[in-house]
Amino acid sequence: QVGLKFLEYVADNEDEQWLTQNSKFGQAAAPKEKPKITLKHLETVLDTLEKNTGFETIITLFQAEQLVLKRIPELAQMFPAKPKAGVLALKHVLQDVYNYWVQKRSKLKRPLLRRFWPVTASDDTNPHLVFR
Repeated sequence: QVGLKFLEYVADNEDEQWLTQNSKFGQAAAPKEKPKITLKHLETVLDTLEKNTGFETIITLFQAEQLVLKRIPELAQMFPAKPKAGVLALKHVLQDVYNYWVQKRSKLKRPLLRRFWPVTASDDTNPHLVFR
């Protein structure tokens, strides 16, 4: 995929709030020694999922796991393959982030990256689409 190295997705307030309030692997996770996903990790995961979906049907969770681990291999070092001593398994972390992405994309009813949005017709008079 072209452009996978360049991060296009920028986290918004909703992303920050979701991550901060996440009690499993976000900033709200206790104890402090627990591995936590950073905002940069979240941006990279969402960017990867968006670029590999684009206009197409949303990729599967299995495909998402493979792509994310290829792009951010350190997640496999942060989270074990199987849960242990109160640390969430990597599969569960990726599933939570994947579900968050699907829900966010469904709520918006279009891709999160603007370059995948449909082109607005030049005769469209909707004032909310003025900046094309």
